Amino acid sequence: MGLAHWYLGEKESTFEIGQTLLDYSHANANIRGLVLGHFAIGCGYLIDGDTHLAGESFKRAVEASVDPWYTQFPKMLLAFTYILNGKFPEAEDALEE
Repeated sequence: MGLAHWYLGEKESTFEIGQTLLDYSHANANIRGLVLGHFAIGCGYLIDGDTHLAGESFKRAVEASVDPWYTQFPKMLLAFTYILNGKFPEAEDALEE
């Protein structure tokens, strides 16, 4: 749902879904939910045009993940935020695997 709201440009709904996922995941030790919660919040920051905070959220998502599959989603957008901020070596590192 967070991704759908991101595609629609609905910032508040994207943040709300991300925070709901984080709250649930902290309460229930759900690592995948933590990844997707941080991912959704990062997408909300992208809608808002804040590439720095978006990158921080995507970085938290990558750090929270222990599942290589779930790591791929935030890594792609983390690299995107690095590119937007002119941090090309960091973008390359984020995409290396």
